[in-house]
Amino acid sequence: MNLEDIELLKKPEIYKYVDIYKNYDSKELALKLSKNYMLPARAIAEQVQCNQKAKKKLPSFTGKNLFFDGVALEQSSSEATARYKSSIISGSSIISLTGGLGIDELFFVNDFNKVVYCELNKVIYRIFDHNISQLNISNIAVNNTDSIEYLSKQDNDSFDWIYIDPSRRDRDRRSVDLEYCSPNVYDNIELFFQKSENVMIKTAPAYDLTEAVRRFPNLTEIHVVSLDGECKEVLLLLNRDCVNENPKVISVELNSRNDKRFILSSKFTNESQKYISELKSYFYEPDCSIIKSNLTPLLAEKYNLLFINNITPYLTNSELIDDFPGRSFEVVHSLPFNEKVIKKYLKENNIIKANVSKRDFKLSVDEIRLRFKLKDGGEFYLFFTRNSKDKAIMIVCKKS
Repeated sequence: MNLEDIELLKKPEIYKYVDIYKNYDSKELALKLSKNYMLPARAIAEQVQCNQKAKKKLPSFTGKNLFFDGVALEQSSSEATARYKSSIISGSSIISLTGGLGIDELFFVNDFNKVVYCELNKVIYRIFDHNISQLNISNIAVNNTDSIEYLSKQDNDSFDWIYIDPSRRDRDRRSVDLEYCSPNVYDNIELFFQKSENVMIKTAPAYDLTEAVRRFPNLTEIHVVSLDGECKEVLLLLNRDCVNENPKVISVELNSRNDKRFILSSKFTNESQKYISELKSYFYEPDCSIIKSNLTPLLAEKYNLLFINNITPYLTNSELIDDFPGRSFEVVHSLPFNEKVIKKYLKENNIIKANVSKRDFKLSVDEIRLRFKLKDGGEFYLFFTRNSKDKAIMIVCKKS
């Protein structure tokens, strides 16, 4: 998208083609658009593709003649995670220092009287300005400016909350350390607490929780949020008046198909009691948000489960738990990791396809597939790990 595209797409006689071609795949769309050289083909094609993605990621915002940018849409919060964020904070005013497509801000409007949006990229700013106009939202102040410069000019305690979703300055750098993101929250934390008592920072799902506790003495809560079994983000909530207290860690399992949530919380710790057992009739892998939050021991206690070893979050018991937050399986068989034994078992049971997972195991999933000539998929789930006696094993399971 560019500024010219935005102005063209604002014309109903142009944007109508986004709706006309909404179900076309990219090849069909390219063919259709090539027959009418008067249309802005690239802009229409991008909006069609973005709307197809938004239908799943942002279901409430499709079919409303909104504009999207492909890269910004990929990086934006999903509707489910944005709704969750808005449910845990509220107040009179909030400023978002990293606006982007503004999906989080579209939900903040329900819990704050005033939302201030800052975005330096002029195209993204124009897209958001158009979108809030289409949605008839009046309590968002939209600014095309450097957010740190804007914030520094505001009076102290101007906002109840500051929200930051830092982006990597170097897209090729894999590190999720906030030091390499913009704005640099470490350098600006003093400014944040001048302008607001509360700060929420959205970080990547791989961000280290121990690092968060170490770097932010004002940390009060850590929310690890998953959606449909995939860890999506880690939220850090900071309070100016809370210093060097042990923060609460909260795992949140969201489902895009309904409003069901599973939430587990405790004070942050790296030390937990684990009760180890031989493998029983059922095998469990907790949701990734629980594993990331180091709350598997609390989950095990809640459901009367036992660990199969001292390292992994794999759990077991003798009775099926219907509402387990994660994946649950019926154990079919368990074998020691011996290539000849495993190859014989797979051949005798005609297992040529399987879903392979591993934890605390020397081989990668690809190496396991290659070694045992396994295709992906099928009804069987093979878990490669270690047992209660620290011996390498393969656990054969079926979905319960």
